[in-house]
Amino acid sequence: MLSDSKIKSLKPSEKTYRISDHEGLCIEIKPTGVKLWRYRYRIAGKENIFSIGEYPGVGLSDAREQHRKARGL
Repeated sequence: MLSDSKIKSLKPSEKTYRISDHEGLCIEIKPTGVKLWRYRYRIAGKENIFSIGEYPGVGLSDAREQHRKARGL
């Protein structure tokens, strides 16, 4: 699972990459350095992505709470 200090230490790369937290919640790091919270899930075998928000505007605990609510739907 991710921690706030680990998220802060993530650096941009040439390509967008994702680091998983748990149960489909991940943080996506863009080449520009923007960090976005994403919830990846499947419905009828098709992958979907729910955008939660941008870090640090949406912190780790807020992202986990939004993820929990989205899973409940």
